[in-house]
Amino acid sequence: MPRLLLDGDWFDSIAAHSIVDTEFEELVFAHAPVLYPMFRITRTRQLLENDYGSAKPQLTFVDNDYRDWWQVLLEVGKPPSDLYLRRQVEVIQKHRYDDAFATMMTTRNGDLNKEALQALLRREQPGVFVLLSHPPVVQVSMRKTAIGIAEIFRSQGSRQILRINGEHPTRAPERVTKCRRDQMVQNLLRVLDPDALGDWQSGVREIEIAGELILWTRNDGSSGKVWLTPTTPCALPAGTDVFVLARGPSGRLVLLSA
Repeated sequence: MPRLLLDGDWFDSIAAHSIVDTEFEELVFAHAPVLYPMFRITRTRQLLENDYGSAKPQLTFVDNDYRDWWQVLLEVGKPPSDLYLRRQVEVIQKHRYDDAFATMMTTRNGDLNKEALQALLRREQPGVFVLLSHPPVVQVSMRKTAIGIAEIFRSQGSRQILRINGEHPTRAPERVTKCRRDQMVQNLLRVLDPDALGDWQSGVREIEIAGELILWTRNDGSSGKVWLTPTTPCALPAGTDVFVLARGPSGRLVLLSA
C-alpha cells in the first residue's frame, strides 16, 4: 500500500470503497481551480437520457475562452469496466445540449457568459473526462475521452491530499485561419486570412503536422495573396483540400484537417 510523507506526517491511501461519491465530488470541486485552471467549473449532476442509455456527469468544465468543454464523470470504489465507460461516453457525447442546459449552467455558475456558452454548445459536443478515486486506470480509446486518477491519501489527523495521475482534459487549439491546398502544387497552401498570421510577416515558422515539426516559409504573391510552402518534403493528408491553421496550448502552430 503506497504512503506519502508530507511535512512530517504520513499519509496512507484510503481503501477504494471508503469514500462516497458526494465526498469525492466535494474534494475534487474544492481543488479544481488549482488542478484545472484553464476551465470554468460547474456542478451540474444533470441526468442525461437518450437512445443510447443514461448518464449523470457531476461536473462540467468549460474552456475559459469558450473553445471547448468537457463533461466529468467521477467514479469511486473499484474502477469500472471499459464496457461501462464506453456506454457512458456514448450517451454523453451523443446527447443534445439545448439552451435550457446552458441556462441551468449559467444559473449555477455566475462566471459563465450565457450567449458564449449557448454558441459553444451548438458548435461542439463535449469531451468526457472520467476521474477515478483509485487505481488502476481503465484504458478506453475513444475520441475526446480522458481518464485520470485523483487518489486520496489521509493522515491519522484526518488531513487529506490528492495524488494526481493519468490523463487530463485539454483545451482545443485556437483557430488562426483556414488554408487551402493548391490544385497544381500539392504541398502549397494558400492562406485564406493572411491578416490572422499576425507577426508572421516573412521568413519561416515551425508548424506541427501529425506530431511532426516542419518548417514552412511565408510567400507573398500578387493581390494580397499569401502562400505557405514547406522547406522540406512534407506529405499532407490525402483527400483533404482545406486545413485549419491553429495555435496549440503551448503556442505552437498546428495544421489540422478542417
